[in-house]
Formats: sequence, structure tokens, C-alpha cells
Amino acid sequence: MGNAVLKEAFPDPEAWRIEQVWEKGMRTTMGDPSIIRLDEQGNFIVRDHYGRKASQFGWKIDLIVPRRLGGSDDISNLRPLHYRATRKGAAA
Repeated sequence: MGNAVLKEAFPDPEAWRIEQVWEKGMRTTMGDPSIIRLDEQGNFIVRDHYGRKASQFGWKIDLIVPRRLGGSDDISNLRPLHYRATRKGAAA
């Protein structure tokens, strides 16, 4: 689906941003890519579980390069990341 079509489908800027980041998740043969994907660490994430910390498949939008190192909120610096991966990264 092209960006113009996606933008029409998601008139709310935050919904548009979430969808753009979701599209960056890796497709898997385990299910419909509009529903389930993998983050870059191989964790399963479910589209409708965005923001659900308690979910086994919950995910958030993460910065690839942190702001303190010059990263921005530009879509090119965003990725979908499972909450469990976020906690691992924070502890490391």
C-alpha cells in the first residue's frame, strides 16, 4: 500500500505514525502481516496491541538512535519494539 493511500486511511496523525512504524516490522509466515509481525529482535508483536505493556505481544514505538545521541522523531529513526525488548535494553 502506498503512502498516499495509507495517509487517506489514517487521517489522525498519531494513527498514521503508528501505522508507518508498524509497516517497518518484519513479516512472518506465522500469520497475516496486517495483524502479526516481528520486531527486529524476533519478538512477535500484534498490531492492535500497540501500547499494551501487559500483553504478551505488546509493543511500542522506539527510537533507533536515542535523542541524547542526536536521534529524532523522524519516521526513519523509529521502529516497532516489543515491550519485553525495551526492558532488556534498559537493563543492559
